[in-house]
Amino acid sequence: DVDRLIRMNGSRYASFGVKPEDIRAFVARSRKLGYALNDDRILRGMSAIGLPARTITGRVVASVSVAAINSRMQPPRRDQIVEMVRAEIERLTPLQE
Repeated sequence: DVDRLIRMNGSRYASFGVKPEDIRAFVARSRKLGYALNDDRILRGMSAIGLPARTITGRVVASVSVAAINSRMQPPRRDQIVEMVRAEIERLTPLQE
């Protein structure tokens, strides 16, 4: 899926100063962390985290994200935000197909 999406959207990445290999690295890091982290990549001085909301079968149907200035998104505060978002997503689940 990642390679297919990169092929479909590859021309858009350049406007953000991002290469396809950067996307692959972002995906790998997101999978390792369990959430997406944008730390000063798209907009200078800003960071964001995002977590998926899944149906009962595991399909991603939505995401929840929080953005803040970098100074407010440093560990351990970032970890607290991730846990708060994760808890809110759990309140939504299990989502139906």
